[in-house]
Amino acid sequence: MVAALLGLSGCGGSSNVDEESVNEVQSLLRQGEFEEALALAREGKQRAAGEAELVASWAGIEMQLLARMGRTDELVQLYDENKKIHEDLEDAAMALTMALYLEDRPADAETVAGFWSDKTEEPETWTLLKVESMVRAGMTAEVVEFLATVDLKSSTFAEGLLSLATQSEDPSLILALLDRALISDPENPAIRSLRGAFFEQNGQLRAAGYEFSKALELAPDESAYRHQLGDFNMRHGNTGVALAVWSTNLEESKDEGLWFKSWFWNRLLRPLPELPKAPSGTMGLFLQYVESLSKDELWNDESFAELPQGPLLKKDYQELFWLELIQRLREKEWEKAYELASGDPFANESLNPELQTMLAEALAWKVNGAFPSERPATAKYYEETPVEAMPPMLQEWERNRRNGEVFTDSMQNLLKSDTLFTAALLTAGWAEAALFIQADPEPSAEFPEWLFMDYIVALRYNRSFDQAMAYLESIPDRTVKQRGLYAEMLLASESEESRNQGKIILGEISKREDIHGERATAILVSTKMVDEDYDAAEELIKAHPTFSGTVHGKELLGEIAIAREDWDQADELLLPLADQSTMAREYKVKRLADEKKWEEAMQLLSNLIQLYPENSDYKRAYLQFRDYLEGGAPAPDAEALTPSTTVTNSVEE
Repeated sequence: MVAALLGLSGCGGSSNVDEESVNEVQSLLRQGEFEEALALAREGKQRAAGEAELVASWAGIEMQLLARMGRTDELVQLYDENKKIHEDLEDAAMALTMALYLEDRPADAETVAGFWSDKTEEPETWTLLKVESMVRAGMTAEVVEFLATVDLKSSTFAEGLLSLATQSEDPSLILALLDRALISDPENPAIRSLRGAFFEQNGQLRAAGYEFSKALELAPDESAYRHQLGDFNMRHGNTGVALAVWSTNLEESKDEGLWFKSWFWNRLLRPLPELPKAPSGTMGLFLQYVESLSKDELWNDESFAELPQGPLLKKDYQELFWLELIQRLREKEWEKAYELASGDPFANESLNPELQTMLAEALAWKVNGAFPSERPATAKYYEETPVEAMPPMLQEWERNRRNGEVFTDSMQNLLKSDTLFTAALLTAGWAEAALFIQADPEPSAEFPEWLFMDYIVALRYNRSFDQAMAYLESIPDRTVKQRGLYAEMLLASESEESRNQGKIILGEISKREDIHGERATAILVSTKMVDEDYDAAEELIKAHPTFSGTVHGKELLGEIAIAREDWDQADELLLPLADQSTMAREYKVKRLADEKKWEEAMQLLSNLIQLYPENSDYKRAYLQFRDYLEGGAPAPDAEALTPSTTVTNSVEE
C-alpha cells in the first residue's frame, strides 16, 4: 500500500536543489537504480552542509527514496535528525507514519499524522494508513479499539479494510475489519461475500448463510454470488435450497455453469418444473450432449463417445462420474459400476464422500461377496464425524465398517437386495437418483423402517401425493411411525373425511407415553389452535402424561396463554425457558420492554441477533430501543417491536 500512497513520479521537492542533480536522480529511478539514486541524494545533502534550506531539500528527496524502498529504520533515523522533515511532502509523511508504527513509536506516528489531519484532502487515506500501520505493527487490540471510533462512510475506505482482512489470520481482527467495512459501505456485496466466508470458516453457519444471501440480494445479476450461495447450501446439506438458488432466473443469466448445476441436481435431487434451453458458449457441445439425454438416461456411452473432448471432460467434471455410476446402477451393470466406483475418482473433492464410500463398498459386496480389505479414500474425509450424528443407514454402516459390529437382520436383508443402492441414495438425500435407478423397496420386505419412510417422502415430493399415499397404504402391518406419517398426510388431504380419519389415528397414537405419543399430541394441538379452540388444545396437552412437561409442551401452553392475554400464566410458563427456547427469549424481550428495562431487552436481542443474524425483526427492535435510549426517538412500542411468537423450530436441543 505504501508505494500506492506515495505515487512518486519525481524527486524535485524543492527548487533549491540544482536541476542537473535532480535530473540525474530521476534518470537513475527510471532505470530502477534505487541504491545509486539514494547515494546521489546523500552526496548532495553532504555537499550542502551548512546551507539549511538546501540540506532540507536533499533530505526531502532522501525521505521519498527511503519511503519508496521500504527502508523504515533509515526513514525513522532521518526523522530523528529533523523532526519537521514530514511537513512538506504528504506522500512521504504517510510512509514515515507507517515506519514509526513499525518501529513501535506510535506517539511519534500520531504527531506526524496529526500535522496533516487538518491539511490533507484525503482524510480516509490517512485513516486507512493508520489502520494498516497498526495492523502491520501487530497492534491488534489497538486496531479493534480504534475502528470502534471511526465513523467514515466511504467505499474506498471499505475496500482498503477488506484488503487488510484478506491478509490477516487473526479472527478477532478480521471480524473487526469486516464489521467496520460493512458500516462504511453497507451496499457492497463483496464485503458480504467475504463476511460469509469468514463465518463459515469459523463454524457460524447461520450467519454465513445470511451474508451469502445478502451478497446475492445486493448483486442479483452477479452469477458468482449465486454460485457461492448455492455451493454453501450444498456443502451443508441444504440441497433443495442450493438447487433453488442455482435455477432462479436461469434464462436471463446465460451462465453455463449455473445451467449445468441446475440440470445435474434437477436429475439427482428433485425435478424442476421447467428448465430453459441450455445457453451457448464454451461448454456448447458438452451441454448439447447433456440436454439430449432422455428422461430414462443420465448417461449414454455412444453419444458421449462422439464428444471430441470426452476424456478431458471426464477428468474435469466430477458430475460425469456420478451420472455414469447412477446409470450403471439403473442398468444393473454391476461390474462396470464397481470398476468405476473403486477407482476413488475425485476422492479429495467428492460431492458426497459418505455416499461415494457406501456405494464403492456396496458394489464390492455385490460383485465379490465381501467388503474391500481397505476402505476407499473418501472415507478419511468424514472419519472424525461421530456416528451418532449420521443418518440411520450411515450409522449402522459405519459401525460395521469402523468397528466390525454385526448388521441387524433388516440391514442384512437389504444387503442381499438391489434396493441397497436405493437406500444409499435416499440416505444421502439424492431422492430423484434413488427413484431413477428403479430398485424400489417391496412394501412387504423386512427392510429397516427408515428406508420406507425416506422412500415415501421421496415419492410425495418427487412424484405425487397420491403415489406416496398409495405406497403407504400398500404396506402391511404399518409401524407406529408409519401410521403417524399416514395420519399427517391424511390431514393434508382436501377431503374432510380423510382429515377426520387422520385425527382419529393421531388420537390413538397420542395415548402412547413416548416420542410418538408426544408428536401426535403436538400435531393435534396445532390443529386445535388453528381453529382457535384453545380450551381443547390445553386439554390435549395436559391429558398427555409427559408432553406437558417438555419444552415444546410448555411453549404451546405459553402460546395459548398469550392468545388469551393471560400474562401471569405466560410469564410462569415461558420466562423459565429463556435458556432453552427461542420463543421464550422473544417473549422475555417483550416483558422487559413492558417494564421499560431497555438495556436488558437490548442485551437479550443482541444474543438473538448473534444466533439469527438474518432476522430483521430482531435488528429493527434493537435499533429502536437504542435510538430511544440515546434520546433520538420516542419510546418504543413493545407490542409492535416484539416479533410474533411461534413454536416453529423454536426448541433448541
